[in-house]
This record gives sequence, structure tokens and C-alpha cells, in this order.
Amino acid sequence: MQAVTRIREPISKRIMRNTAYNAVGRLWLIGTNLLLAPLLLSYLGQDRFGVWVLFWSLIQYCLLLDLGVGASLVKYFSEFEAKGDVRSVNRVLASTITVYIVVGVALVLLLWPLVAWLSSFFSIPQDLRQEATVTFQLGLVAFFLINLVSIFDGLLKGFQRMDLVNLTLIAVSIPNLLGSYLVLRLGWGLLGLVMVVVIVYVLQLFLFVLQARSVCPSLTCHRRDVRFETLRLLFGYGARLQIARLANLVSYQTDKILLGLFVPLRYVTFYDLGSKVSYVTHELPHVMLGALLPAASELSGNADHTRLWTMYERGTKYLFLFSIPALIGIWLTAHLVLQAWLGHVSSDVHLAVVLLSTGYWAVVSVGMVTTVGAGIGWVGPLMRTSLIQGGLNLLLSLALIIPFGYVGVLVGTTTALILSNGYLLALFCRDFNRPLRDHARLAGRIFLLNIPPVIVSLPAVLLLSGWVKGGGRGVAFVALLGCVILYGIVYLATIRMAGLLDRGDRDLLGDYLPLIHALIRKSG
Repeated sequence: MQAVTRIREPISKRIMRNTAYNAVGRLWLIGTNLLLAPLLLSYLGQDRFGVWVLFWSLIQYCLLLDLGVGASLVKYFSEFEAKGDVRSVNRVLASTITVYIVVGVALVLLLWPLVAWLSSFFSIPQDLRQEATVTFQLGLVAFFLINLVSIFDGLLKGFQRMDLVNLTLIAVSIPNLLGSYLVLRLGWGLLGLVMVVVIVYVLQLFLFVLQARSVCPSLTCHRRDVRFETLRLLFGYGARLQIARLANLVSYQTDKILLGLFVPLRYVTFYDLGSKVSYVTHELPHVMLGALLPAASELSGNADHTRLWTMYERGTKYLFLFSIPALIGIWLTAHLVLQAWLGHVSSDVHLAVVLLSTGYWAVVSVGMVTTVGAGIGWVGPLMRTSLIQGGLNLLLSLALIIPFGYVGVLVGTTTALILSNGYLLALFCRDFNRPLRDHARLAGRIFLLNIPPVIVSLPAVLLLSGWVKGGGRGVAFVALLGCVILYGIVYLATIRMAGLLDRGDRDLLGDYLPLIHALIRKSG
């Protein structure tokens, strides 16, 4: 049996290193996406921007057609790499590429002639229909490329090389940003943007292939390695997680499609802009979670349950310490964020920020549950809960969009996310004998830690809000930055006084976050 020739680091060091790389990558991508959105809006206008939002939502649904294979790649690449089983790694790679090419080509050929008919159901103005149809058709090519990219993305993540993944994402984001700006300046509109997307994914695929070969020199893709039993293994695990992916799409993408079907297209734009700001409360905490999934799979595969549950407990604490102030900060400063980002504050977008950030935080609050659960193979309950989340979200959004329109969709989604993720937490605590009250007590304690910074920051927010009304984006950004700094200083001081961090946290994080030493009381 061939072996992966790579020296193994202690798992705690790998987690921290990968978390650092994920942090850099996520922050960069969040920044570039936030920079790109107002640029697109200013050149495209509200209706074309709405079409662009629907373009990406429909692509996300097309990605579900990988038969569940993609959902299992990180887990099995990680397990086989940990065992030094390169033969199995090659079989996963060859089998997955074969399936993706066959299924992808078939779907592109099948859906291409149907796109015009499907796009007619959306509330797209008549003068945009032809342009929207061609945009959606070219999106099928992008879908094919994204599937291929996801294979090598899964391999690098399974090998816990988040450094390479994030460096590549940063690298390709630059031509994406510059190319988008160029085609918009040239007046190429939506079709120019789609061409940029296709070029960027070709470049990303090329770079990922090169990196995969450097990480695993014995990596090959031969027809002899295509195995039915390998596909059955991948599908058996991934099919159950596929339900979770579907539920996530219902929660994060279907609202936009419903709005495109039932209300004027501009509300798709309002929803998307609000969700982009709200999603920061979801994305930033996942910096840590992305590095923990392969680590949880490795610990589970080695039956190291003690370290697995230690990782779960500390990870939950860090997740709350970061995500709860992010949520409260969004509530306090949403109007400043919108003023600094878009140059104006729309009441429809502001409402989306406040409601959706609450629902997204409910998802984040059980991030360690879903991460550890997926890593140890606890996919049945994840699947059932995802079905509840997706079904409840779709039911509430459909029921409320008729009488209440845009607001009904926001309320339906937020309610569904809170109820379903609360149910998931209860299931997890029951199945693994983790006290639910401990989880609730920890969340409550950290919410209480945010009361002092809120009391100190709220007067400043109110004062600065009046100051920025007559100013531009720069004034709003300075005001926002001042509020964030003030909140952060008081919050960190409160953490130290509360003694929430201990020597274990210092030993784990101290080498990477020197500030941790100042936050731990000597008696801790």
C-alpha cells in the first residue's frame, strides 16, 4: 500500500494553523464580495442585479445534482490520508471526476433548451428576458466547472491544507474583481460577468490541480481506479448529507427565488443586500469550523473521544465568544454599515439585516454540533433536522409571502432557522449525553458579558448616527469603526473581569493570539 509522505503535526497545531488560514481567506473574500456588490448595483441597476442574484441561486440548486458524492469528499479524503492509503485517495478522485463529467455534460445538454421556458416564470421585465435567458444558459457551463473545482477543493481540505485553498481563493478573487469591473465599464453587462466567472473557475481548477499534485505526488486519475464500490461508499454517506445541503439552500437561496416569482424583482435585490451583511455573522465564525471538520473525522477515526469532546466544548465557547458580540454589533450598527457600504440606508435592506442576522446566528450557535456530528458520522439526525428546517422555512415563507410579501419571507425564514436549530441542539445533547443546560448557560453567560459594552456603546451609536446623516460613506465608515473599537475594548475588559478564559485556553491559543494572555486573570 502506498503511503502519503507527509510528516504529521499534532492535531491542535493543525487546527490552529488551518483556522488562521481560513480567517485570512474568509476575511479577504468577505471584503471583496462586499466591495463588488455596490459596484455591480451601480452599473447593473436593481433589476439586472436581481437577475444576477437569481443566477447564483439557481447554480446552487444545480450543484445538488452531484448525487451526494461531493458532500462526502472532505471526510473520506481526510480519513484515507490519515491512514496513508493513497490507493483509496486515487480511487475517490478518479471515481468522482468520472461521475461529475458524465452527469455534468448530460445535465448541461438537457437543461440548456429548457432555460428560456423556466426563466419565463420569474418577474423579469420584458426587456431583460433575452439577456437573462442567455445568462442562465451560460451559468450551466459555470456549474460544470464549479463541480470539478469542488473535487480538488475537497481533496486539499481533506489533507488539511487550508493554506493552499485560501491562498488560491485570494489569488483568483483578484482577476474576478478586476475582470468584473472591466466588463462593467465596457458595458458588457450580465454576459460579461458570466464570462469572467467561467474564466476565473478555469483558473482556479488549474491551480487546485497543481497544488493537489504537489501535496500528494502519487496522486493519479486512471480509468482503472474508477470503482463502483467507492462511489457507493461516497454516495452512502453523502446522500444523507445531501438532504442537509438541500435544506441549507432552501434557507439561504429559495427566498430569493420565491421573491422573484411573487413580487417585483427589486425585492430580490433588497433581500440579497441585507443577507450579505447578515451573513457576516454566519461566515466569520465558520473560519474555525472549516478547520475542525477534518480534525473531528480524524479523531473519530482514531477513536480518540476524550480529545474530540474537549474540542467540542472549547470550540463552543470560542464560537459564542465571537458570534454573540458580532450579532449584537450588527443589531446596533446596521444603519452605519449600510451607509458606509452602499452610501444610503434603505428601510427594506435594514429590516433584512436585523431579521436575517438573528436567524443566521441560530445556525452558527450549533456550529460545533453540526461539525462534530458530521465528523463522527452522526448524519441521520442532521438529515432529519435539515428536512425540518427546509420544510418549515418553505412552508412559512410560502404562507407569509402571499399576505405580507417581502416582510413575510423574512419573518418565515428567521422563525424556521431558530426553531429547527434549537431542535437539532436538543437531539445532539440527548444522543451524546451532553447537558443542554450547560449549552444554554454558556450562551446566556456570554450574552450577559455583552451588556456592559452595549450600555457604553449605545449612546455613541445614537450620537454618531445623527452626525453621519449628512455625510458620505467615509464619514459613516469612521463612525462605524469608532463604535466597533469602543465595543471591543469594553467587551475584552468584561471577559477578563468575568474570568471566562483559563490556562487551558492560554496553552491552546497563546502562541497564535498573544492577546489571550492579557485576558486571563492570574487566578484563572
